[in-house]
Amino acid sequence: MKWYVEKMGDYSPDTLRILMPSCLLIKDLYDEYILCNEENMIGKKQFYKLWRKKFQHVSFPQNPRMTQCKMCMLLKDAISKEVNIEIRQSLLLQRNEHLTRQQTERESYYQRRIEAEKNPDKVLSVIIDGMDQKKGDLPHFKGHADPKGIGQYKLRTHVTGGLCHSNKKLYSMIDLGQYSHDTNLTLTCLLHILCNEAKDGKLPQNLYIQLDNCGRENKNKFFLGFMAYLVKKKYLKEIRMSFLMVGHTHEDIDQRFSKYAHKLKFDDAKTIDELTKLLERSMVPMPKITTLQRVWNIRDWLVPCLEEIHNQSFPHVYRIFIDARGDVKIQFKNWSTDPIWQPEDGKLEIFKRANDIQLIPDGLPQVVPMAFKEDDIRALKHSITKSKDVLSYAQFQWWLTFLERPENEVKKISNQSTNWYLDNLSSYRTVPEPAQSTCEETTQTIQRILMREREGRQVTNSARRPSGIRENQRLLNTPGSSQPSIPIAVGIMAIFAHDNAQGIGKITDLANENVSLQVYRDIGSGVFQPVTRANGASQIICTPVKCLLLCFKSLTSSSRLPGDTSKALERLKNIN
Repeated sequence: MKWYVEKMGDYSPDTLRILMPSCLLIKDLYDEYILCNEENMIGKKQFYKLWRKKFQHVSFPQNPRMTQCKMCMLLKDAISKEVNIEIRQSLLLQRNEHLTRQQTERESYYQRRIEAEKNPDKVLSVIIDGMDQKKGDLPHFKGHADPKGIGQYKLRTHVTGGLCHSNKKLYSMIDLGQYSHDTNLTLTCLLHILCNEAKDGKLPQNLYIQLDNCGRENKNKFFLGFMAYLVKKKYLKEIRMSFLMVGHTHEDIDQRFSKYAHKLKFDDAKTIDELTKLLERSMVPMPKITTLQRVWNIRDWLVPCLEEIHNQSFPHVYRIFIDARGDVKIQFKNWSTDPIWQPEDGKLEIFKRANDIQLIPDGLPQVVPMAFKEDDIRALKHSITKSKDVLSYAQFQWWLTFLERPENEVKKISNQSTNWYLDNLSSYRTVPEPAQSTCEETTQTIQRILMREREGRQVTNSARRPSGIRENQRLLNTPGSSQPSIPIAVGIMAIFAHDNAQGIGKITDLANENVSLQVYRDIGSGVFQPVTRANGASQIICTPVKCLLLCFKSLTSSSRLPGDTSKALERLKNIN
């Protein structure tokens, strides 16, 4: 159930809780538990008792304040009102399809996150989002309850966060409402993160960036265009932009935001400096806090070079890369499990062309001027004057100075660089490929000996070679076969025969004549993922080594069988 909750729930941005989808109730989780545990299952009363004890941090909100999934809300309403059993069953199946899809997208995000953690020199994975609560407005009083008699107007603050998965570092960029919350702000924050993550001015060759579905801030042609610019100029080799389903976008970064909210609940923060120090103390490792003093107008800088793009709000995955001609290309998938990147012909253009050469902007973008609204400053002055009794002398003097010239005060307290970020970056760093084997003949000899050790020989009265598993292995490992098997080792993939059925798994252990395998399943379109039980544990089976039909190094980057292995599996089916 822990695994199910983590895959289905959203992290709350202002509390340390997990919120389940609005279309689910606790009785639905019990039904799911029954389906996954046909044997040794506990009764409903015991299940509810265990739930209250172990999952106190999980809620089924009836009137959630976060943005909700429209489909979940419609399904919840329809299922609760439907009395026809057949129609209700159909609605439940549709709900399962919807939730499985959002679960698969979330698991895909987790896979990219793990890849960055394992290969930090090759992959940088970042999730960017805005803290959607106003709990940090200044002056802030603990408990979010203002003392009586003070001014009610406050200085609005907004936090844009970026979490890097390879080192778990959280970047938080604070603006005071002086900039529009648009693509320029999001791209400036992303560039700030990239420059801080670069080593000697070089980034890893691949960037995975996870975003929400906000068309104003990121899911638009301007954001895509700047990603294409970074690839074209070779700051990065390839970029993948991914988006979770609308209404299911609250993830690990929102869990970090909840720690901010928790800290604000117990401490005052009456000036920007106090707010910065409070946020730094809210978690370990300490987040990197920056007050923005400069936002670059990247959108207008790109406009003259961008082609018109339509329907960019529908796909959930984008891939930006360089083709064989040296042109930057964009492909997309509606869902991460789709088998093929679209368009296959590569005819989706992001940049305009002149004489068959892609146009990219020259120079550097202009700076977006700070724009504090006069009406807001006037109302804030009146409010701060009324709050004088609850502010120290130093705090009150800071407010008077800030309100006189807010732009100057922001520049004083900001630690953000005023230089164009890309001036500090050079071409991405390359990772040397593993050295090729220089003893191929010896390796093949070892492989043949190991195969004979695994196969053995049956004692019979006939000289005819036995059929079955040995025959399958022989056909798959003779010259001219589509994919010769590689030696058995922990960590490689294998096709196996177990309980009169064939399957695919990853070898996790070798002991004498037996092998342990983490079982994988085809979730659709030829995509394989590990099978997990209701408790979140992986399904592991133990089978004799002789039941391994074919070993291969790994699945492809899209979690599919390599082409030759796939053909070999088809031939196995025909044999049997």
